[in-house]
Amino acid sequence: MSGQHGSGAPANSVSEPFPETGAQPHREALDDLTPLNHNTPSRLRVHANGAHSDAENRVPADMLFNYMIAAVSFFINDYHRALSSLNPYDAVPVAEKLANQIMNIIKGIPINCQQYPDPETHFKGLLALCKIGEIILRAGNTELGDQVRGYFDGISVLERAMIDVIGQMTPEEIAVIQNREGQDDDRQLLPKLQILQEEGRWCLLYDNMHLVIDALQDPSLLHDNSNGDEN
Repeated sequence: MSGQHGSGAPANSVSEPFPETGAQPHREALDDLTPLNHNTPSRLRVHANGAHSDAENRVPADMLFNYMIAAVSFFINDYHRALSSLNPYDAVPVAEKLANQIMNIIKGIPINCQQYPDPETHFKGLLALCKIGEIILRAGNTELGDQVRGYFDGISVLERAMIDVIGQMTPEEIAVIQNREGQDDDRQLLPKLQILQEEGRWCLLYDNMHLVIDALQDPSLLHDNSNGDEN
């Protein structure tokens, strides 16, 4: 990983406590994150179900994906306003916390696709991951957003989630995606992935997006890549 985060930045959790001495600004900022815990995937489902009571008392997966996208956008694009008084050093543990929240959301999408195993859910799940990837890619417009994005340098959590979803799809589902190429509509997936791959090169993101693209073009490659990148 490049930048101030160092190669040892955690991908999944905050593993070490922050020092007590002089850490009050850090702890106040982290305490401010407490109300945002409802944006993690498990709590998102609870809140969405409360707002969407249907016959089965469960929120549609695509609505849950929209909640997840909105949460990531809030973390990166809006939350910095609450931290305007923090200097860059004080914002580092907050950025780490936000990055971990976003990683958990990304990892939650393949899980939700398993719970709603149908072609539209798989497709919407991939689109949601693309959208989250775009939000992360463009996170550098604020100091906090730039720090959050730094935690995604050199890791493949987004690509792994996409490949997990593709692995749940039937050959017929993948063929539908392939056959959309060249059509002028918003449901073309491969061009979106190619844009993420190309633009990601400029900020050291999505080094393994080619594996996702290859898997959509030739699903048999999924087995070849099963023991691939573990970052």
